[in-house]
Amino acid sequence: MERIKDLNEKWDKYVENKNAYSSGNEEILLNDFAELVKNTFEVITNVKMNYIEKQVMPENTWNVHSYLELISLLSEYAPNYDIFEDKSRDLVFSVTYMIVDSLKFYATYPDVTISGLLWIYPEYYSLREDAHIDKDEFIYDIYDADFSELFEFAKALL
Repeated sequence: MERIKDLNEKWDKYVENKNAYSSGNEEILLNDFAELVKNTFEVITNVKMNYIEKQVMPENTWNVHSYLELISLLSEYAPNYDIFEDKSRDLVFSVTYMIVDSLKFYATYPDVTISGLLWIYPEYYSLREDAHIDKDEFIYDIYDADFSELFEFAKALL
C-alpha cells in the first residue's frame, strides 16, 4: 500500500496544476489519475478501518498529520467549483473534480460504506436550466476506472 506521504506529494502536484487543468492548458492523464484515486481510497479505507472505527491512535502520530494533509489536499483540488468554468478537453477536469469531491466525502464521513464505489449526486452541482438528468446518482468504481458515465453526466450539465 502506498504511503500517505507519497500520496500527498502526488496530490500536491494536482492541486498546483488545477488551474492549468481546468483552463485546458494542461491535460490530466486519466490512467494516472485513476491509479492515484484507487491508492488514495485504499489508504483512506485502511485509516478508517484500523484507526477511526477502532478509535485507536497510530504509533507514529505524524500519520495523523499526514492523513489530515491528505484531506486538505483533496479539499484544495475540489473546493466549490462551477462546472461552467471548465475549458478542459471533454470536461476532463470536471469529471476528476466530481471524483475527488466524492473521495473527500468518503474520507471525512465515518458512516460511508467501504465498497470501492464513489457516488456522485447531480443535486450537488449547478445544472443549466434545460439540463435533463435521468439518474439520481452516478457511480464511479475505483477498481474499474470507467469514466464514461461521468463524462455523460458532465456533458449533460453543460
